Amino acid sequence: MACWTSAEGTVITTDGKDARIQAALRDRRFGDALQALKDLKANTESSAAGNLVAKVCDSINQEFKSIDDYGRKLADDKKYTIAADHYRLQAPRFKGTEHY
Repeated sequence: MACWTSAEGTVITTDGKDARIQAALRDRRFGDALQALKDLKANTESSAAGNLVAKVCDSINQEFKSIDDYGRKLADDKKYTIAADHYRLQAPRFKGTEHY
C-alpha cells in the first residue's frame, strides 16, 4: 500500500494503484492529481475511489485555504503588490481545480 502525507498532514493511501497521484500531490500539482484520479476511478472499486477522491479534494481545499488566508492577511496589511504576487505565483498549482 502506497502512503504519503499531504501538505497539511493528512495521510493518503492508494493501495499502490497509482503513483501519479502520489507524485502530483507531493509536487503540489493539484490539477494533475485530479486527472490521475479520474483515470484511476474507471478501474477501481467505487467506494475505494470515492474515499480517495474525498481525501485528495480535502487536501487541495486545505492547501488553497492556507494560501488564501495568507493572501488576505497581506491585503489586510495593505501589502497589495505582495498579495497579488503571492496569488499569481501560487495559482498554477491549482490549474484544473475549482480554485483556478
